[in-house]
Amino acid sequence: MNYPQEQVDELKTMFPGISYAEEAGFDFFHIPGLKLPQNCSPESVDALFCPNLRGGYNSRLYFSAMVQSGKALNWNGQNEFILGRRWFAFSWRLKQTEKRLSQTVALHLRALIC
Repeated sequence: MNYPQEQVDELKTMFPGISYAEEAGFDFFHIPGLKLPQNCSPESVDALFCPNLRGGYNSRLYFSAMVQSGKALNWNGQNEFILGRRWFAFSWRLKQTEKRLSQTVALHLRALIC
């Protein structure tokens, strides 16, 4: 893992229970019980944050279930098996890659807000 410790510590503060794993050369931060923005269903899910370039995206946030948010999302990442578990991701490209890890997660979650 090649991330500044202060940024990893910041993630640990924001998301209790977060853990790190690597698979196939990609970094993943598992976020159990991630509380989603208001009006989302379900209200919380497990999430998997990949801060690496993967599948044409600078970073990606995977969810344990497809989230309904009142906003039409393109769930183009369906049934992706990572770390022995099935994940879902919607198409969301971030413009800048020079963000802190916590800021990147927040920007992914912003897509769920109507």
